[in-house]
Amino acid sequence: MKKCLSILGFIFLVLLFLLTVAWWMTLQSSPLVLTDQASIQQNDLSRLRQFIHQRGDSPAHKRIELPEHDLNQLLRYARQRSRLAFDIAAHTHLYPERSQFLLSINTFLPFRPYLNIRIDFNTSGRQLILLNGHIGNFQLPEHDIKGLVSMAMPYVQRHPQYQPGTRLWQTIQNIDIKKGLLTVDFIVDKQTQADIQQEQLELIIGKIALQRLSFYQQAIENHYQDLLGKRVKLYQVMQTLFKIGTEQQQRGADPIADNKAIILALFLHTAKSNDFAFLELKQSIKLPQRPIEFTIERRKDLAQHFLSTATITLFANSSIADAVGLYKELRDQNSSSGFSASDLMANRAGSLLAHKLLRNKHSAIQLQQRLALVSNEIDIFPKTQPTAKELEQLLINVEGDQQVLINRINQRINTHIQSASIYQ
Repeated sequence: MKKCLSILGFIFLVLLFLLTVAWWMTLQSSPLVLTDQASIQQNDLSRLRQFIHQRGDSPAHKRIELPEHDLNQLLRYARQRSRLAFDIAAHTHLYPERSQFLLSINTFLPFRPYLNIRIDFNTSGRQLILLNGHIGNFQLPEHDIKGLVSMAMPYVQRHPQYQPGTRLWQTIQNIDIKKGLLTVDFIVDKQTQADIQQEQLELIIGKIALQRLSFYQQAIENHYQDLLGKRVKLYQVMQTLFKIGTEQQQRGADPIADNKAIILALFLHTAKSNDFAFLELKQSIKLPQRPIEFTIERRKDLAQHFLSTATITLFANSSIADAVGLYKELRDQNSSSGFSASDLMANRAGSLLAHKLLRNKHSAIQLQQRLALVSNEIDIFPKTQPTAKELEQLLINVEGDQQVLINRINQRINTHIQSASIYQ
């Protein structure tokens, strides 16, 4: 009996030793990739542009060109939308013969919390060829990398993006990697494009919200049939729709899905048919035939800014929406249209409202009820003057670090927009 216990004790000590060595070799004290908390940095705003180009005479034959910087921006954005239990950061280095994919996972274990993974790869045609890699201090040859991928596949296949991703991968013709640049050629027929688009819309916006969209589009048509094609104050239509939303919520409707549908229904009255040319939403979402000309402070452009950033928040998040609006205003600073602090305020008002309408069920219901009771435009959108003039004058007289100035402007706008009664 004593001999048996001794053998079991020895086996336990050996296993404990092996686990300790494995923990020491695989986990590290510092990450290989630093976590980037910001959605988009100020110096990255100029990178927001269209990547897809037509090639040749075929409208279905397209090419995506992603510089390394932009690819890593997309990885950061994907990480922030994933909402995983672990803190994950990823980065790529693009080289013709041997590119690298770096991944750091914070396990929150004491002393050595980071699981660092590096995978080397290249491409041939549309095939991705895994070469070798490292997990912590362990070097992994090619066959071990393929084994890990095979083990992970059952979990990957459960992800809601797997099926759309597989269908999109099948349209790829060629992947080419040069130093710092990834180029992908692909062919997408109209039916495949429509199917993938519908799946992505349902994933991003939600299937219920898309189903509810036609209900709120019809509500606008019914309540404002005599004003279709005419100018109407935006807050009045919002008050009507959110009042309907509170009534629907009493019948068991999902408040977040309804809020999303209301935002989209309003935005589509300001959207032009080519506004979402990349997504081609017209295949899935019907644009109104006689759109209402919404206004804020008697200005159509402010309503457009407000609803555009609210919709970008619906597709992405409020930080992305604010960044897009700020980039446009900085770009317009030296053009004929000029910088407009009022536009920035409308952008921020739209992104803030959408963020709170979609944040969680409690917030969705609470703000829905407040919007159903608004009786004045300033309840949603505080008057921009003279704050706008003050900020524009500040920009004209700027000296020194522009980023400091931008931070001051953003802070001032936040304070002003959050003074609206619906947030009190």
